[in-house]
Amino acid sequence: MATTLEQLAARVAYLEREMKRHGVLLDHQQAETDTRLADIQQHLDQQDAAQQAGNQQIAALAEQVSGLVQEVKDGFAGMGKRLDWQDGQFADIRADVADLSNRVAGLVQREGKQE
Repeated sequence: MATTLEQLAARVAYLEREMKRHGVLLDHQQAETDTRLADIQQHLDQQDAAQQAGNQQIAALAEQVSGLVQEVKDGFAGMGKRLDWQDGQFADIRADVADLSNRVAGLVQREGKQE
């Protein structure tokens, strides 16, 4: 029985050493996992910050583009008004040319009748 107790004591001692060794390995694995999770969280935070900055830049650019689009629309509206005015001027000129042509034709007819 003494041998059995000695064997049991040796076995218990071995199991205690193994349990401590596994405990140290588990603690080491837990520390590595915590470090990796912290690194991943830091990387995600950096990506979130970069995405937020990108979204702000996109919003600012969209606002600038919107302003430029409005300026172009206003420019086209002004150009349309100027073209309408010019069309009116051309219509007046065409009417004046037609009137002059009619007067010249009338003078030519009178001259032709007088001869």
